[in-house]
Amino acid sequence: MALLINHKQFLNILIALIIMTGYQFSDARNKELRGVWMTNVASSVMFSKPSIAEAMDSLKAWGINAVFPVIYNNGYTLYPSLVMQSITGNKVHPMFEGRDVLQELVTEGHRNGIEVHPWIEYGFVASFGQNGGPILANNPDWAGKRYDMDTAESDDQFYWMSQANPEVQQFLIALGIEIVQNYDVDGVQLDRIRYGNTLDNQGNVITSDFGYDDAHVQRYKDEHDDADPPLPTDSGYKSWRAGILNEFHLNFYEAIKAENPNVMVSNAPVVYPYGYNNFMQRWMDWLEQGSVDFVSTQLYRYDVSSYEYELNKVLYQQIPDYTDQFFPGMLIRSGNYQVDYDLASGFVNKNRQKGVDGGVFWFYEGLPAIGRSIGDGIYKTPAKPGLHDIVWREDGLIVHEDNDSLTHVNGTWETLQGEGADSYYSFDQRLFTAIGGSGASITFDADIPYAGYFDVYVYQPYDNDLAQSVPVTLLDGSGITKSIDESSAISRGWVFIETIYF
Repeated sequence: MALLINHKQFLNILIALIIMTGYQFSDARNKELRGVWMTNVASSVMFSKPSIAEAMDSLKAWGINAVFPVIYNNGYTLYPSLVMQSITGNKVHPMFEGRDVLQELVTEGHRNGIEVHPWIEYGFVASFGQNGGPILANNPDWAGKRYDMDTAESDDQFYWMSQANPEVQQFLIALGIEIVQNYDVDGVQLDRIRYGNTLDNQGNVITSDFGYDDAHVQRYKDEHDDADPPLPTDSGYKSWRAGILNEFHLNFYEAIKAENPNVMVSNAPVVYPYGYNNFMQRWMDWLEQGSVDFVSTQLYRYDVSSYEYELNKVLYQQIPDYTDQFFPGMLIRSGNYQVDYDLASGFVNKNRQKGVDGGVFWFYEGLPAIGRSIGDGIYKTPAKPGLHDIVWREDGLIVHEDNDSLTHVNGTWETLQGEGADSYYSFDQRLFTAIGGSGASITFDADIPYAGYFDVYVYQPYDNDLAQSVPVTLLDGSGITKSIDESSAISRGWVFIETIYF
């Protein structure tokens, strides 16, 4: 067993204290957002606590300082959600039953000083295939509708909810609020805040013909003297639908900030004008109306010159006044396509040449092949994302059992060795175990560098023969005691005890 202390987000009341003790941000600290998306599709990284822990250790070594893990797609959440349970009856994705993947990501990410921005990937999409999946099965009136077609299915097999339906909007806002209330996250990222794909007879993407469900039609009538919505390609109707998205984005932003003003709200939109012409996504409006803290526009290109072309359009034509809120998405993996280090570093260096303070790689599975080169190369100098004006997410403090100055051992103990995730003795391949009947106990202290709220964890090893009930008591005067089952494979790893003020 070992002790982990992760610093929570700083509260406003602590800012003066931090400045007085010299822990404020200064220009001497390198600031660059070095992010990566993590998904449960075409990747197994989220399938176990050990793999998440190993991934976060690797990301730290490779210089990554922010992760954007999917927590909602295809009609399910990857964390236990009362909001989703109330909508579909399913509290969590069946594959992750018994686990809280988001808490695991937060714990292991923050242990490594990595920011965690849960990614609400599907946005207004209910499902891929599945005839709308559990969301539309339980809420058929939420379905979107295409022009002259009684279907919510787009031409790429996604089923869309109605962007104009107040209940749909409130559902997504409620997911965001739930995340911020229950997890110590650094941000929340939206995606697919747009309209569904429409293809012509040659398979080319054209202006979306979504926006003809009852919610859209009635609202349009209310605002246009009872007139029916025009054709999908009508310029006024395109702009009107873009306004629906803008309004939602502002409502989402304000709801999150009301819960915690320090949580960043971001979005991963499609490039402009392609995204507006086809999906009514005019993401520059979100920056102008102050409904997003930053965007990670998907500048997915296969060579540096094409990437630079899109980068220049964004910086010099589309958002010249908001370049400090722009961290582009960079393609390093798609299917069997894998970039080499030279191309990945070319994207990053082009950002730096243009004064862009970071970007986000798509996606995690592209990093193992080039991660070591990245960590030894373009990301060799450590950096913080720089999204906050104060010291934000420092590495967790770990107190080991053999730290003579911070631990006090009573009774008889011995150290055992183990290797690999299967044995999972510990993150450092050791198991410090008490000899039965010795009345053994161990007390952990912590050397905290500054005052603040901290999350306290203990490390739970796993083996069938280990104790089923190990009491852990906080000695801060609260008297809080929690029992840990070391014979449980599901809960092995860092186990949250409590948030306390040091």
